[in-house]
Formats: sequence, structure tokens, C-alpha cells
Amino acid sequence: MVAIEFTALDPDSTATAAWRIDRVSFTTADRPAASLELHPRLNVVVVDEDRVDDIAAKLRTALSHGADGTHVEFTLTDGPSLVAFRPIGGRHRLIDIASAEERPLDLLEELAGAGDGLDAGGDGDGDGDVRAVVAALSRLDQQALWTAAGRVLTLRTEAGADADGASLPDGERPTTIDLRAQPKRRLLRRWAKASAPGTDDLHAQLAAATRAWHDLAGPIEPEVALRQRDRSEAAARVLVRMGALAAVSAETEPSSGVSVVPGGSGDGAAIDAVCALVPVRRPGGGPHIVPIPATAAAEGELTTLLLDHLAALSGDRQIVVVTGDESVIDWARLEHHARRAALLRLDAEA
Repeated sequence: MVAIEFTALDPDSTATAAWRIDRVSFTTADRPAASLELHPRLNVVVVDEDRVDDIAAKLRTALSHGADGTHVEFTLTDGPSLVAFRPIGGRHRLIDIASAEERPLDLLEELAGAGDGLDAGGDGDGDGDVRAVVAALSRLDQQALWTAAGRVLTLRTEAGADADGASLPDGERPTTIDLRAQPKRRLLRRWAKASAPGTDDLHAQLAAATRAWHDLAGPIEPEVALRQRDRSEAAARVLVRMGALAAVSAETEPSSGVSVVPGGSGDGAAIDAVCALVPVRRPGGGPHIVPIPATAAAEGELTTLLLDHLAALSGDRQIVVVTGDESVIDWARLEHHARRAALLRLDAEA
């Protein structure tokens, strides 16, 4: 039985990620292919409630060492469209669709491996207690926070480049350079150094920027914080929204179960949901597979807020939500009609 497909997004709407999935097909010896035609941005794949984790795992596996009968077509943003062809009982191959030439099969595994541990639910190496990081960062002024992080990292890069470059004689910064005696690359380096702040001044700026960062974020390093930026911004918006709902609610106990003022006991549910549903940006680009199991009715408002955030994130990456939850499907139906999401349905036997 072939999958039912509903696609509403404009065909020229594309993500800027380094690569994306175009189609995934699952075939067995006793049934025809069940296929998913994925849009480059936001996709909601509807499956039976008890198969959400199974299908999400199948999609992730298809991107690396997929089983026989699992075929994947994908496109490199700055390169060709390729298909990983895995026939049942036959040799697995990676084919360039345009030229019909065979490519190394491990290319797809390398692309998928660039984001290992960084999908929704993944913490990423060196992030420590991700939940604590997201909880701490989400309560800060997001604009000031990321401006400070960017300044520290920019100055670190400049300081590192300055240390790697050849120093000028006696620390001098000449205003004239003999063009005849300079190879082009060395000339450009010396010219940049001549117009840039001195090394001592640069390190002083870096020290000041680092102090300003730690005054904001405490012991969290900016590199760790930036890996959690999407989650931090999502949590900040959710907490503000839920706090506003609580402020206008006439009920003693808000019906959502998580509507709280910032710092309240319900914050924990919001942070947990953010860490579970909001993906961390992959260094190598590529799609994010986000399973959303059935949620309690009390969590519906929170889930909807996070789904809206996923829709915003899909502007520069491909996101695939796998769900059987009726409230998520209802949300996806509205997004589909508004041309902001592709709604797909995979048959029960895929």
C-alpha cells in the first residue's frame, strides 16, 4: 500500500542547509514501496501512535546504513542529486541521478554522521548538562546574550589569526610597504595587521568581552551556549508566553498544567519539552528527525508553541516531524493549508 501524500509548500521554497532528503522509500519482498516525498523545509509525517519511535528510527537509519529495501534520494545544496539504492539481496550503491555515475557509498554516512548526537534529544559533545544550560540561558535577554557571545568568538578568532601571522619587525606598524618585495599573500596579511588594532589592544578587548559574557552567562562558555541557541530562544519565548497566559487567567490552576510565571515550578516541563523537541543545529547541515509521541491534553498549548518555533526554524534547514498525536496533526493541517508545512501520511506497514 503506497503512502498518501499531501504537499502544500511552494516548490521553490528551499532550505539553505548543506543537504536535504528528497524521497525515502521502504520496500520488502512481499509488498510494494511505501514512499515519502519530503519538502526541503517543514514536514509532518503522520503514523500510528504506537509507531512514532519506530518510524523515526527507520528514517534516521535510512540516512546512514539503511537496510535492504530502504532507498533514499537526497540533494546537496551546492552539488548533485543522489540516490542510495539498496535492493533486497543486492549490492548497495550510491548513484548520481543526473550522470548515472556511481559514487562512494560512504558519502551518505559521512553526511549523516556530521550531525550525530545533535538531533532533537541529542546533547552534543561537551555540553554537559544541556537542560541546565538551556534553563539558565533562556531566562536572559536573548539579544544581549548572543551579541556578547558573537563578540567573544569574533575576537578569539582575530586574536588567533594575529598570533598565527608573522609579526612585524620590533612590533612596528608601518604606514608604507614596499610592494616590490612582498608576495601577494604576505602583503595582504601585513596590510591587514597595519590597519588592525595592535596585539595588546586586541587581547584587552577580548578580555573585556569575555568578562562581559561571563557577567551575563556565568560559567557557561560561549561555544557551548551557541550550540543551544535555538533551544534557548525557544524556551525564552515559551516561558514568556506561558507567563502571559497565567497572568490573564482567572483560574487558580491554569488548565494547561504548565502555564507559569517565570521561575515557577512549571518551568521544568517547558524546558524538558524544548530539549526534547527543538533540534540542535547540525554543523554539517542536513535534516532533523523529530518524533513527537502522543501528549497529555494539559501539554497541548506548550506543544503548539514549540511547533510554531519549529516552523520558524525550518526556514534554513529541513525538519521532519513524526507523530500520531491528533493535536499535532490538527496543527499540521492548518499549517498545510497556510502553505507553511507539508503534511504526509505513511501507511501502517511501512
